[in-house]
Amino acid sequence: MGFFSSLLFWRRKAPIVPVVRLSGVIAAQQSLARRGLSLEAVEPQLKKAFSMKRAKAVVLLINSPGGSPVQSSLIGNRIRQLAGQSDIPVIAFCEDVAASGGYWLAAAADEIFANPASVVGSIGVLWAGFGFDKLLDRIGVDRRVYTAGEAKVTLDPFQPEREEDVARLKSLQVDIHEQFIAHIEARRGSRLKGDRKDLFSGAFWTGQRALDLGLVDGIGDYRQVIADRFGAQTEFLMIEPKRKLLSHIGSGKSYVAKSFGHPVFNADHEVSKLYQKNRTVYKKFKKILPDYVYEFPIDKIQLSKAILANNSNLKKIIKIVHKEIRNKLRIFISKNRNKKFIILDIPLLLENKINKKKDILIFVDSKKNDILRNLKKRKNFNFKILNKFKKIQLSLAYKKKKSRFIIKNKFTKKSVTYEVKKILKTIEYERSSS
Repeated sequence: MGFFSSLLFWRRKAPIVPVVRLSGVIAAQQSLARRGLSLEAVEPQLKKAFSMKRAKAVVLLINSPGGSPVQSSLIGNRIRQLAGQSDIPVIAFCEDVAASGGYWLAAAADEIFANPASVVGSIGVLWAGFGFDKLLDRIGVDRRVYTAGEAKVTLDPFQPEREEDVARLKSLQVDIHEQFIAHIEARRGSRLKGDRKDLFSGAFWTGQRALDLGLVDGIGDYRQVIADRFGAQTEFLMIEPKRKLLSHIGSGKSYVAKSFGHPVFNADHEVSKLYQKNRTVYKKFKKILPDYVYEFPIDKIQLSKAILANNSNLKKIIKIVHKEIRNKLRIFISKNRNKKFIILDIPLLLENKINKKKDILIFVDSKKNDILRNLKKRKNFNFKILNKFKKIQLSLAYKKKKSRFIIKNKFTKKSVTYEVKKILKTIEYERSSS
């Protein structure tokens, strides 16, 4: 009977498939304005994906036109190293484009799938530039360059093109092209079909034609392919890079909260953790929003689509999230009950009646244009979503009226520090006088 009971309550855990997105131009350097791919940028996600227990495979979602051959090689090699160490198969899915260096990354996988309309291939090497020597002559400007070494000004765009410079460049391109070809032949081998000269000409094809040429192994979406292979209950774990919190996002409320130098309860941060780490919340969302939430961690894009599709979905989401956040808030307050101050950074604080009478409310007042400009810097920012949240908010005038202090946020550290010190000084003076 004891054995039967144990067997009765045993549950087989659903298979897990980590998903890593490789999207953008492949380059060693990145900027705030332009996301790119480099080994330094993607290695943390790759290591996390291959270290996951119960992982049946690692999925790579590739959407890249290529870029640096060095970074392409470094990322591809690291994928193979991690796959070998963990003995986990790698499956690549080409989205809009997997060309040049993007296809180099795809070829690092054990299998490649594509959409019928994906752009795939471009196994070649490109260098492009401009020549400004005639422009300098036209406007009467002399350029003076002094070097040690005859080849230091090779392909100088401000000097007439020289045949020996072009020949040197072409020899480099041939060398890199041969490395690219060797990588593809090593990874794809006998699966490649058709004339090698055509395959390695730098041409590109649709996903459907790439299947005929052996550049990909199948046509399909990653969810369907993985579900067919490992079962409909397979859980997808989206491995996202850690986002840096920028102090100038939105109204700057969170930055102001941290500037007080006391324990802060950041509700937005807690909500993000719910989406990324709380499987119970994921299951609740999956139950009430089955058409939109289908992979863990929860993607905010999924929730955005649900909110835009139906007004009632926002209420469903808020009902689940607010209950969890209130529980976390109670724990935070209990943990910090002996602190001199605690700071509650909570959107919709008044709307949901979270505050108490003795709380000191501080309103962060920022110019509308500054808020909109900074909100646009957020990934996947959507005006329609913003407007839906505005409809459930109290007016700014009411919030200002209810607030004890108003901080004019000029988005400079100096101005925020000054305002915060002034508020703390006032509160401490009032406490000492009472």
